[in-house]
Amino acid sequence: MGFLGNVANNLQSGVPSLPQLEFPLNLTTILASFSVLTEGKEDLQPLWPESAQVADGDSYDFIIAGGGTAGCALANRLSEVGDWSVLLIEAGGDPPLFSTIPGLLILFPHSPYDWDYRGEPQPPLFSALGQNRPLVTAGKMLGGTSSLNHLVWSRGRQYDFNEWNKSNWDWDTVLKYFKKSETMKDKTILNSEHAKFHGNDGPIVLTGHEDRPAFKKEFTLIEAFQDVGFKRVIDTNDPEELGFGQIPYTVNDYVGVRQSTASTYLMSAKGRNNLHILKNSLVTKIIIEESSNRTVGVEIESWGKRKQIFANLEVIVSAGTYNSPQLLMLSGIGPQEELNKLNIEIKANLPVGRNMQDHAFSPVALRGKTSVISATQNVVGLLESGTFPLPCIQGFYGLNGTAPEIQHFQCMFGASSLLLFTFCQHVFNFKLEVCTSILEQTLVNETPFALVNLEFPKSTGTVTLRSTDPHDPPIIKFDYFTNPEDFEKLTDAVMNAAMLKNAQYFKDGDTDVVKLPLPECDGLSMDSREYWECYVRATTTSNFHTVGTCAMGENGEGVVDTELRVHGISNLRVIDASVMPKEISGETCAATIMVAERGADLIKAAYGKLSG
Repeated sequence: MGFLGNVANNLQSGVPSLPQLEFPLNLTTILASFSVLTEGKEDLQPLWPESAQVADGDSYDFIIAGGGTAGCALANRLSEVGDWSVLLIEAGGDPPLFSTIPGLLILFPHSPYDWDYRGEPQPPLFSALGQNRPLVTAGKMLGGTSSLNHLVWSRGRQYDFNEWNKSNWDWDTVLKYFKKSETMKDKTILNSEHAKFHGNDGPIVLTGHEDRPAFKKEFTLIEAFQDVGFKRVIDTNDPEELGFGQIPYTVNDYVGVRQSTASTYLMSAKGRNNLHILKNSLVTKIIIEESSNRTVGVEIESWGKRKQIFANLEVIVSAGTYNSPQLLMLSGIGPQEELNKLNIEIKANLPVGRNMQDHAFSPVALRGKTSVISATQNVVGLLESGTFPLPCIQGFYGLNGTAPEIQHFQCMFGASSLLLFTFCQHVFNFKLEVCTSILEQTLVNETPFALVNLEFPKSTGTVTLRSTDPHDPPIIKFDYFTNPEDFEKLTDAVMNAAMLKNAQYFKDGDTDVVKLPLPECDGLSMDSREYWECYVRATTTSNFHTVGTCAMGENGEGVVDTELRVHGISNLRVIDASVMPKEISGETCAATIMVAERGADLIKAAYGKLSG
């Protein structure tokens, strides 16, 4: 079973032996059913485009370095101009069959389709994590992270983009591109006043669980949050309204498959003669003329061979929040002090790799009612797998005002849930004893499980080079809570999450917070703020929503201008999540696609090709 077998072995070696469990806690159960999960769905696997034959010295009008979330969307939009030749270069290959099946998203971490990076240790944080380091999951295949993420479509709110304070990137401007990218199919939203905020003919199809019986617990959770003082909303993507509601997912309602930018944007453009897609090829350097600082092409490694490919018009870097700054720095664009350390010739002294922002989250598990949802039911959800496999909701709220400072993502797992264990240990990298403890305390109880996210951190991290070898992973330092206000806010939010136990539904079931094995917190009362501060330090980690490492800003403070052009270097742009100057409220996939859509229009306008 290749890497699937490795996943099973890694988890199986850590799963506790608990004879009381109704369902055997062994991921092999899922993986052995892989043929069942994919049976009859082979026709759902797209016939991916063949890799282009590219020779050393070939030239194209545009070269896109990175075929991920932004790169695939950008390739589609630029190749709409029939007299432009476009080359899309992706370090990975085709997404696997299981990428199309929403319920199998748990298989991606540590697979060949994941860059599988790690954040650096940050004592006293991360003590509940394996190796005391956050996992950094990012897609290494066509579609990038949109091919492996958790399917949530969360665009951010009006407040977020107005806070960017960048010309022509305000809410009224970006809403046009959000709508252009999506086709909303959720009937609850379409039959409401919120329909006007959504698109109806974009590449990404969006669906919700609506009132399906298998997900009725979503309404239980929403009512529980209402019970403790939060508002219910119909559309969690409303530009202004905050509260809790159901989630739109990037899943096609007709066939029940994941909607990545590879399966949508790229597949709809693959027949164009002017679009060329080079897979399993790593861009190692941007070629910049020394005399003029003009970008003329890229150097790549493709199947063991090094080649130079040239751009007639522009090179566009779309390698993502970690790999875009790495490529720029390897090419001599970055902080002078960092490049000097590695004797890299400086082309432009810019704050590349600085300003990294992320949604730090801390989990909160409750021991809920007895025997309401079983572990078996959760796994059967995988077998059906035509949508996100759990009843989940999300909510946004402000602690001291109207800004959506906190995102609360809440799911209802079954008793002794294999799926929860897999998310806990394999997806989020919590230590075995942490994940085991949750199972031991929920042997016969449903398990409400929350990811509590800080949306607008004031603390910023960095991405720097480990060496001049492009195959070496970059050094990723999250530097959470370097601004103490972030720590205070996330602690407040986690304490709010724990208070969900006071909702009437949970009070009737004698619900309580699951106490995790955190030695540094022993002796502290769970009723005290000191305990929760200790808890947050130990359990905080990344929710894989990192932005800002090639941020928009004026020359001297940013890496790119508002046209996404790199300061001081001509014919070079960055178009992906790394250009966002500030975090948004919600997952970053939708906003990354918006950046690609707007970036494509900026390029077309620059060359007189924008119509409509």
